[in-house]
Amino acid sequence: MGGVLLVLLTIITSVVVGLVRGGEPGRLLQANLRLLIALIVGAALLLGAAIATVVGTLAGVTPWMSLLGMIALLAFAVANYRQPGMILFGLGVLCNLLVVTLNGGMPVTEATLDKAGIDAVGGLAAARPDALHVWADAGSKLLILGDLFAVRPLRAVVSLGDIAQYAGLFLLVQGLMLRGAGAERPSRYEMFDYRVR
Repeated sequence: MGGVLLVLLTIITSVVVGLVRGGEPGRLLQANLRLLIALIVGAALLLGAAIATVVGTLAGVTPWMSLLGMIALLAFAVANYRQPGMILFGLGVLCNLLVVTLNGGMPVTEATLDKAGIDAVGGLAAARPDALHVWADAGSKLLILGDLFAVRPLRAVVSLGDIAQYAGLFLLVQGLMLRGAGAERPSRYEMFDYRVR
């Protein structure tokens, strides 16, 4: 669930920064985003997979939920590639999708889980740390894209793909909040233009 909290923190931080920069939250609701259903379905599947992993249920279905969720998010990113931050977001999703597909789950080491304060279900003796991860070893493919970074305060592990997604999401929210802001405000020259017409 640490990943879910990181997404929420990213959105909240982006909204706050957007307000400071003069953006309006209402523009988020007015955004003309394509394939919005793919975003909703993808986010719901990934949230469901995260909850199922924490609860320890649906172990056989959880990896598929995660894969389908990432595919839906990638479709959303491709459909909206012109939006700010969306290429970075899509690249992050693609990186995660590749490494999970090639390894049958997201590779992670015991050391990374320890740093994050996460206990692996069953320990090293188990085939997998949890439903979404696999143990990283010499045979892991694209290990550089695995969950290598620990975020201990949130008990989360993240990958380079996750970081790219957070950055893309941050830029997207900023861009949508600030879109059209310059056009609605007079320039500094127009503000002080007192000429008689």
